[in-house]
Amino acid sequence: MTNEAVHAALRDYVDRRLHFYRTKRLRDLLSKDVLMFALRGVATSDGFVEQAFAALESSSEETTMGHTWQRILKDLAEPAVIDAGDFLAEREGALWVIEEKSQTNTLNASSLAQTVRALKDRVERYRTFQQARRQPVKAMIGVMRGREDDREMRFPAGGPRTENRDLEGFEYRYIVGPAFWRWLTGRPSILSLIGDFTDATAVLVEARQDCLARLQLEIAELLAQHSLPPTIASVITLTFENDDPAATP
Repeated sequence: MTNEAVHAALRDYVDRRLHFYRTKRLRDLLSKDVLMFALRGVATSDGFVEQAFAALESSSEETTMGHTWQRILKDLAEPAVIDAGDFLAEREGALWVIEEKSQTNTLNASSLAQTVRALKDRVERYRTFQQARRQPVKAMIGVMRGREDDREMRFPAGGPRTENRDLEGFEYRYIVGPAFWRWLTGRPSILSLIGDFTDATAVLVEARQDCLARLQLEIAELLAQHSLPPTIASVITLTFENDDPAATP
């Protein structure tokens, strides 16, 4: 069943990516700041489509892949995690409230306090719920990818700064990479469960190419309707002179 759980999550990922490619519209690209691409050196309308499409695609892919990893983690967890809208696991005689991250660079200095604050709020809420059971409630930040690490952390005192004073002394476990996978699923990784994904790759490559070609054709037709040449300056003109530049004139 472990292989099937991973394969089901990956199939869902492919389906979501196919939906993205089939439903992406030119107006989604034209909602971006076209001048930004011009200043990057993009000179043609086709070049704009390629780069604006890549920007939208990257953001969507990361979000979809994040959901996929979360599903795999929950499906492979032994014992099973508790699905209550939060990522919860009963281990070591305690209820663990887990903030899952894809990689360590998502926890930079500016985002750590926000992450810990949200985790602290959830821990306090579950401690209220667990009073009758007298089960300890503990906090964890679990990172799926990165150099293996597993340690107890305490949010530091902020000195003269006061905005994070509510977090000072809050304790949480910080566990990364293979250590996190072992703690949650009993295995250091899932590489052996992924198998051959050649067919999925081919399907997504074809869908991506079809989508990009369609969008480039659409922008060429739109510019022709406005008697404009296929340049980035023409795309800027469209976006500044029309509320909905992708609408048929």
